[in-house]
Order: sequence, then structure tokens, then C-alpha cells
Amino acid sequence: MGNTKEKRYDVFISHSSKDNELAIEIYKYLSQNNVKCWLDKCSILPGEPYSASIMKGLNDSQSFMLLYTKNAIGSQHILNEIDNAYNKNKHILTYVVDKTPMSEELNYYLSRPQQIHSYPNYKEKLPVLLSAIKSDGVEQDSDIKRNAEIFTDGRKKNWLWILLPLLIIGILYVGFTIYQNRNLFLNAEIVCADTINNDLDTIDKIEVIETENITTATVHTPQIKPTTQPKSTSQSIGVTNPPVKQNQAPVVSPTPKEETSKSFAVGGVSFKMIKVEGGTFLMGASVQDTEAYPYENPVHPVEVDGFYVAETEVTQALWYAVLGLTIEDQQKKKKINTQLRGVGDSYPIYYVSYEDCIKFINTLNRITNQKFRLLTEAEWEYVARGGNKKSENKFSGSQIIENVAWYQANSDNSPHPVAAKNPNDLGIYDMTGNVSEWCSDWFDTYTDTMQINPKGAEKGTFRVYRGGSWYDKVVDCRVTCRVAGKKDYRSSDLGLRLALPK
Repeated sequence: MGNTKEKRYDVFISHSSKDNELAIEIYKYLSQNNVKCWLDKCSILPGEPYSASIMKGLNDSQSFMLLYTKNAIGSQHILNEIDNAYNKNKHILTYVVDKTPMSEELNYYLSRPQQIHSYPNYKEKLPVLLSAIKSDGVEQDSDIKRNAEIFTDGRKKNWLWILLPLLIIGILYVGFTIYQNRNLFLNAEIVCADTINNDLDTIDKIEVIETENITTATVHTPQIKPTTQPKSTSQSIGVTNPPVKQNQAPVVSPTPKEETSKSFAVGGVSFKMIKVEGGTFLMGASVQDTEAYPYENPVHPVEVDGFYVAETEVTQALWYAVLGLTIEDQQKKKKINTQLRGVGDSYPIYYVSYEDCIKFINTLNRITNQKFRLLTEAEWEYVARGGNKKSENKFSGSQIIENVAWYQANSDNSPHPVAAKNPNDLGIYDMTGNVSEWCSDWFDTYTDTMQINPKGAEKGTFRVYRGGSWYDKVVDCRVTCRVAGKKDYRSSDLGLRLALPK
């Protein structure tokens, strides 16, 4: 592929945001055939400025490929990307998916480079695209056309096009200058692949919540009665049992049953914490996992200490018992007026920011005199994988997502009451699907070194949340999939789960 050793990527994929799914399919096909692709949804990490990342991706790519559909018409972002690729003398390919005539601006740039016409079935021409990228512009198929004919009635450019470049370049220069100086995406949530949530509006800082109105709180922790040891009748030091008579079995003191859970109640709402034994596991997705996104690897060994984890996600009933706030109150903080997705005591709480979660936990700790907290990202994945049972399931508790999760295909666009699906190997419900769950970590990239009780980056812009939700597709519900959002971000598919130290 030409001088690719100097470039990190073989091809930069430019596309309309409305064609995310199509772009990701092409990205996966090329990646599986050893082509290193740059694609915004898979290559920009949380916390990275969008416009700067675009320019870096262009600089680091050998070739430029435009995914041309009707959605590409009128996209200023695409025009800016093409203009930069053109000025940097990139090898430019156009993968044409439909018969939509090109606009004058696009036609100016794209009539000379290669065009691959893939309609009516874009998948059939993917090998042609692969060949064109690998050959770095050398024609490999009759469908790859340099100096391609213009879509509008098949005529080639005439001399009138010579008068347009200066005017168009001037317009593009002004537009690109404006584009470079605005900050469209600093508040955007970076998501796994094609999961794009439109709930990213700016919100006010949350107010301090008074807790004086909470008058009752009881804590119920199972007590194990100590076993009374029989007094020794032996004169020998260290002998605690009576002498064994002939043909009589020795007296053995019963061993107290090991505590496997703790139960709590606040304002009449009870919840259970399940004991998780500590252990070591391999965190992240391998490079052989074709569904994984770049920030899910490398795989690395992680050791975590034992802790307790909530059997279910925090419910609307528990949220109200602690803070006196309903799901309607949480939605008002989002400043939207849409129909709530699911309302009821046994439904998980949602529309909660990371800041909301910390206030909830601090209040809960004052009521119960405990040290509840959020799971770290490593603890979350450890639990989702079944702890020291070391499950190899793709989802938490099963290889078949329908068994354990509410997700896009079966949720009817709504969360569901907790614990309605099967639990995972540890007896924990809804680790996959229903609502996603905030973790305590700042988002950071992985390393391949051994880590013990990792807690993420010391500072950052985005907090991690995990698990997929009723809104998500299968690929974004895998136990290794990672998502992140700003600490004041709220969504109709984002809640929390409690942890407690041993």
C-alpha cells in the first residue's frame, strides 16, 4: 500500500453521521482483511477534542475514502474533510452507495479521483474497495474509474468547471475557518460504535439535597450466632473436647455458616448485597474479537480484592427512600418533557448523573452508617464475568443475550423491573442490559501490565459507565464494551449499582 510504513492508518473513512451503521460495517470488513481504518466512532476516545482528532486522523492516514450516499449532500463536515485530504495530496476514493447526483462542491473534488459504484448492493463491491485501498490507487477492476463520469446524465466535466474553483475554494476556506474555531463536540458523549444517544443537552449544576425529612431508617444485617464450645474436662493444655471413649466418635464443634450476603432496609425498602470473593482475571477484549472497539484492548491481568455488590440496580423505590426524589423529579433535572420510559418501585432509577449518584451514596451512608460506593470499572467487569468462577460468556450470565438482558431488540424501548431476567453466575441481575451503570473511574486507555485494584485515571473529562441498556444493540452489551460520559450527563437508559467493601 505505497508508503504506508510512515502512516498509522491505511484509510480515513469519511461519512455522514446518518450513515453510522453502514460506515461501521465497512470498517469491520476492511479491518478483518488487515486494513487499518480510521473511523470517528471507533478511533476517537472519550476526552479527545473532535476537530483535532479529525485532523490527526487525516494526517495519519495513507488514503481517504468517502462513503457517498444521499446523506453526504450538504454536509459541511464532509466538505472540510475532503478539502483537507485534497490539499494533503491523499489518494482519494469514493464508495458510491446510491444514485444520488453529486452536488457541485462534491463533484469538483471527486470527479477526478477513483469512484467505485456499488449500488444496488454495496456489499458485492467491498472486495473492489479493498483492492483499491491495498493497491494505493492502481486500477484492479473495471468498476474503479479514474476521471469518472458525472452522475448527471453521464457527461464529463466541461470547461465551465474551470471558472468555479476559486469561488468554491473561497467559500470552503471561510466555512472551514468557522468550523475550526467552534467547539461542537466538547459536550458530546463518545459511545461504542453506532450507539449514539441524543440526550446530551447542557444542564445546570445539581442542587444540594436536604435529608432532614428522612425520619426512619433501619439496617438489617444477618447475625450468625456463635457456637458455644463445650468445656474441657481434660487436664492437658490445649485440649478443648472431652476425652474420646472407646467406640465413640470425637465431638466436633460445628463450623459457622459463611456469610454470603447482607441485607439492608431504608424507609421500608430492602435491598441485598451479594458477597464477591476476590481473584484475578483477564480484563478487556482480545484483538481477535472482531466486535471489539480499539479502546477495549489490550487484554491485561487484573487482581481485585473481595467486596459486596448489589443484587440489582438501584430501584426508583430506594432512590425515593434515600433522597425523597421520584423519577419525574430526575427527569426535570434533564430539562426535557417527554414520556417517561418506565415508572414503578421495582423499575431501575434513571436520568441520574454521576454527581447525582455520589449525593445518593453519601446520603445513604449517613443513614446506614456504612461505606457504600460505586463499583470500579475493573470490579464491574469482574462481576459481569462471574467473579472467580471465570465465566467465558459474551454477556453477563449467558452466551444468549435474551436469557439475561433487556436490550434494543426485546425491550419495547423501555427499561423493565429489575431481576426479571436470569441472574449471572454470582446471582447478580441485569449486569447486561436494562440500564447502563455508572462506575467510579475516569475514562482511560488500557495498558497490558498487571494491575491490582485499579481505579482508573487520576483525573479526566469523562466517567465510565458499563453494561449496555434497553436502548443498545447486541454488540454494545458485551461484557467488555466501554462507554463514558461527563459527570453531569443524564440519560433515560443510565442508572447505577451499589458496591460495599468487605
